[in-house]
Amino acid sequence: MSFENMKFFSACFAVFPVFYQVFCWEVYQSSYWNSDNGALAFDNDTDTCFTSGIEPTPWLKVELDNKKLISSLTFQGLQAGDYRIRVGDYNNNLGDGSSDIDQNTLCTSFQHSGNIGLITVHCLRELEGKYVTLQRINPKSPGRGLQLCEMTF
Repeated sequence: MSFENMKFFSACFAVFPVFYQVFCWEVYQSSYWNSDNGALAFDNDTDTCFTSGIEPTPWLKVELDNKKLISSLTFQGLQAGDYRIRVGDYNNNLGDGSSDIDQNTLCTSFQHSGNIGLITVHCLRELEGKYVTLQRINPKSPGRGLQLCEMTF
């Protein structure tokens, strides 16, 4: 198995993560392993999963077709780890050369043991936005991937 680092470069040398059209949403990811791209987290099939490459803080972002109120998110097959979820209107990581995803509002941070197949997390408060980002943070063990079979909100 080989790591697929899927990024495109514009004429301005800005980095663009790969995206896939899923329903009316676009799904972006920092990277993916083999063919396990971010669209698999939204295909209503828990037997197929998104898997990122090994990197310090992998992320998966969904661009909704319209703004939506987000109060909770449900994950199936989420790998054990520490996570942050952000919701907002800022289209971060796309074409501005920035890797800063902190401009959208923090929905919640949580730690997942990986022992529960289905997990629901609630935002600190209801948030409205067009972009929802899940990021794995690894304060004690950097250089891990992100794996997720389904995500709903």
